[in-house]
Amino acid sequence: MRTSFSNPKLVRRCSSDPLLDPISFIELISLITIVGLILRRICAIPSTVLSSVTPKLDALSGGNPTLKLCEALKSGLAPNVSDAHTLNGHPGQVSSCPSQGGFTLPVENGKTYLLRLINAALNEDLFFKIAGHKLTVVQIDATYVKPFKTDSVLIAPGQTTNVLVSADQNSGKYLVTASPFMIRGLGNYNSKTDPQNFNLVNPVESNTIGVPTGGLVAIRFRADNPGVWFMHCHLEVYTTWGLKMAFLVDNGKGPNQSLLPPPSDLPKC
Repeated sequence: MRTSFSNPKLVRRCSSDPLLDPISFIELISLITIVGLILRRICAIPSTVLSSVTPKLDALSGGNPTLKLCEALKSGLAPNVSDAHTLNGHPGQVSSCPSQGGFTLPVENGKTYLLRLINAALNEDLFFKIAGHKLTVVQIDATYVKPFKTDSVLIAPGQTTNVLVSADQNSGKYLVTASPFMIRGLGNYNSKTDPQNFNLVNPVESNTIGVPTGGLVAIRFRADNPGVWFMHCHLEVYTTWGLKMAFLVDNGKGPNQSLLPPPSDLPKC
């Protein structure tokens, strides 16, 4: 988990995350396929040799990360979860790794701070919470949302969330936690009853979303950008297993809603 903070009065509106250029779609698919093939070749090396030439992490990782990835490739399961997590690179108090104080965030009483939260974990959704304080969510994946207060926020791998927190409690130390959360719900989509619960007024916009094991997520987007758009799992290796697809958006009615024709000197296949 990564986090930074600033004075919300100094934060200016930022543009949305850059989208994938349709021209580079084939190149991206090729690159992902090559990465998958390289991983498979690496994992074909005997584990005794592989462990001696690949880097080892500290006690937080629970072992050699390359070997863990190879185990996941052989089994078809997700990579083994970490034994512990860090906040801005600082571990909390765990028995096998005594903390050197952990990450601290000094604040002034009465002021409001903007926290930028990033889940940099590989395979785990994380809850973020500050003891005794409310969080006001104002932005998700570089898109402003209608502010709402909550005790904790859930962030998927690769997802970002900005929250406001007011130092309105008595002076002291308050625990900041980011705890893992693996399964959030089960069930199949019901076309008759589920749409009644959809938020069609002010839904949250996001470029990354966590789908619970055995569960579902309903998304809606406006097809107003012609081209081929890649939709995939956040782990590159999973795309080699088929967890990928593409939306093909046709040209619109006018020139501003249509792709430019290819240049005359574009090499043909």
